Amino acid sequence: MRLLVFVFILFLAGCTSKPGSIVGSNGVEKETVQYAKHFRFVEKGSQTVVEILNPDSKAVVATLTPLKENKQVIALSGTFIGMLDKLQLADYISGVSEIKYVDNAIVKKNFSNKKVLEAGYDTQLALEPIVANKPALVLHSGYNADFPHQKQLENVGIACIPIYDWREETPLGKAEWIKVYGFLYGKSDEAGELFASIEKAYLALKEEAKALQPSKLLISGNIIGSEWYTPAGESFFAQLLKDANITYNYYNKPGTGSVALTQEEVLKDNRNAAYWINPGAVSLHDLKIMNPKAVLFDAFTNQQVYCHTHKENFYWEVSSIEPDKLLADLIQIAHPEHAAKQKLYFYARLK
Repeated sequence: MRLLVFVFILFLAGCTSKPGSIVGSNGVEKETVQYAKHFRFVEKGSQTVVEILNPDSKAVVATLTPLKENKQVIALSGTFIGMLDKLQLADYISGVSEIKYVDNAIVKKNFSNKKVLEAGYDTQLALEPIVANKPALVLHSGYNADFPHQKQLENVGIACIPIYDWREETPLGKAEWIKVYGFLYGKSDEAGELFASIEKAYLALKEEAKALQPSKLLISGNIIGSEWYTPAGESFFAQLLKDANITYNYYNKPGTGSVALTQEEVLKDNRNAAYWINPGAVSLHDLKIMNPKAVLFDAFTNQQVYCHTHKENFYWEVSSIEPDKLLADLIQIAHPEHAAKQKLYFYARLK
């Protein structure tokens, strides 16, 4: 009888815990993943680990335990820098891809003091300098099935860890990767509290936008080569647009990345769009040179074109961990009559 009661209590604990949560033997919830799809917490014996999951095969491609003596990491993406900095961990970054693409003041200062190396990119790594640097981890984006020099690095005790935040389909899913960094550095409580505050702010803005009338039509992207790239309907950025209650013509386009269209298609669908974001230009003059047909869009004529190019490095480092501020920018751009009159955080209007 006692055994049946014990099993029933365990069943109730499993039913009442949040999706993705780890419940310890004492019934207390330890870790939770609410939005992210490509990592999870797993209890193995008395130890909790993080498993990184391949977004396509769902296979476990890396298992993480907290860092001990050596806490130095090489961060091959600006997103990683932004996440680490949010937890006051930027001093542990000992390598980046290229310093010219870094915004973080601590990392730039440490580079000047020769404490940070330029390690190259996923496809072309500076193997010998990395080995001499002796980091605990090389954090990379996992763009390819095989990471260059992984075996050589692992043979000298340097783990190569893919970070799939860029494959998440929701803004809060991306931001939740802060929990991985908190786990690695023994700052799980701080990471959890930080994420909870981001989630609260984001959801509050989403509710505010939901109460508004859908915005006037917005267009995103620009022509690159012979095709116009704009967010697909199941992408992270399309979710942001939905949450900002923005009218956008391509929500029905399948895919979690970008969709490629002809400029003729885009003109036909969006010539009268009131707003244009993310054209990749620094000014209207620059945009006209990049794309002479830009002048055919009402948004260009009415000077309602917005981009983050005035502080590009800052945007790529910070926007993933501050999706609430990104959402606030989009609401202010597309709902100017309702949004609080404040300075845009990531974006600026092109002049």
